[in-house]
Parts: sequence; structure tokens; C-alpha cells
Amino acid sequence: HQLQDLANNGFIIVITDAPGTEFRGRDFNRYTYGRLGQVEIDDHAHAMEQLARDRPYMDMTRVGIMGHSMGGYFSLRAMVQRPDLYKVGHINAPNVDPVKFRVPLEPYYGCLPNECPDVYAAATVTDRLDRLEGPMLITFGTADQHIPVSEAYRLTEAMDEAGYDAYELDIYPGVNHLVMRDSRWYPKMVEFFERELKNTNR
Repeated sequence: HQLQDLANNGFIIVITDAPGTEFRGRDFNRYTYGRLGQVEIDDHAHAMEQLARDRPYMDMTRVGIMGHSMGGYFSLRAMVQRPDLYKVGHINAPNVDPVKFRVPLEPYYGCLPNECPDVYAAATVTDRLDRLEGPMLITFGTADQHIPVSEAYRLTEAMDEAGYDAYELDIYPGVNHLVMRDSRWYPKMVEFFERELKNTNR
């Protein structure tokens, strides 16, 4: 209902079921195998641009992106990889660099980090943060049992070192990985997008 509320408030919401996800057949599912983090953003951006070609009411100068956990990683990567398209980002409890993920990724890569370091390096984000341009809101709970809040500080420290300071870090004491279930999260998310996208010209 939160996304519907955003739509009712004047935003256009686009959710893509990109290649690499399930329930579309073997080739579709295995599209990202061995390339996780390398090909998804181009597909997402292409879908946005294709939709906009037939919908002149879509303002492609004011595109935001939001994601949670692994989706937070991809939202961050989108901001890094296509700053010309994705103007603002709302990133919740994101994984940061695949080589440091707490969950094993070898089923998606087909190898361990020490066996194919170039593959993991290609999906790294923190060494590309100097490409960031638009504002970003990062939210984390201190009781996150999947991605420790220390990842938030590691990410923002890397942003500082890259010279990027257009971020806000919002820490929720005692909140777990599902930070969006906290009652404070939704109004802050709406306020961020209204301030950075709806009420400004980017």
C-alpha cells in the first residue's frame, strides 16, 4: 500500500522483473549467472527508457530509485552506474560490496572470491563512489541481524573519501533488517522524495 500511496501522491511507480529473477524460464533465470552486479542496471535503465518513449507524462529528468537489502545494493549501483538517469536514491539496509556479503554468493557466481576475484571486483561499488551525483538517503537499523549497521558507517566513510557528501544517514536504534516496518520510515521516505524530486527541477 505504501507504493500505491506514492502513486496517489503524484509519483509514477515502476517495478521491473529483470532478467535473473525466477518464474520466467531457465534462460531468463540464468541471465545474470556469473555476472551478478554487472548487467542488471543496464536492463533496468532500458526498461525505464522504453516505458518513457510511449508515455510523455513520465519526467525522465526526475527519476528516483529505492531498494532494500540486495535491492539497496542495486539501487546504490544504479546511482553509481547511471547518474544521468537516477537522480536520487533511497537505500535501505544495503549490502555494499559482494566480496563482503555475509551470505554466500558462489551459487550466483559459480566461484568463490579467491577463485574469481575479477568477477567479484566487477560488482564492487565502493571503488566507484566518485561517480555519485544526486542526493541519497541511507537507512539502517542498529539491530539488523543480516547486515550489521557497521556497513552503514563503512559505506559513508567510503563516500566521504570519494568526495561525495550529498547523502543523509538515518539510523533507527533497536530496529532490525526490516527497517521499513518502523512507523517512522514511511513518512521520512515520502518527505525525501517529495523534497528531492517532486518539488524540485533536476
